[in-house]
Amino acid sequence: NFINKSSVNTLDSLTVTSGSFSPSFTSNGTEYTVSIPAGVEEVTVNYQTTDSAATVTGAGKKVLGDQSSMDVDIVV
Repeated sequence: NFINKSSVNTLDSLTVTSGSFSPSFTSNGTEYTVSIPAGVEEVTVNYQTTDSAATVTGAGKKVLGDQSSMDVDIVV
């Protein structure tokens, strides 16, 4: 069976359940920093792809625990 994958590798939206992006999200952006308030131990990274056939890895729940920072790669 042939599976038609998307050639559109952009996102319409990218959000986190707690915190804010810097710079603000744009569909052309490729790198962001998210500032998470003190005391938050986990966040969820949510997204909406531009093309519904596109796949995304790296999103979902991220447990920070007592870490002061964490790198998360989101690949479309």
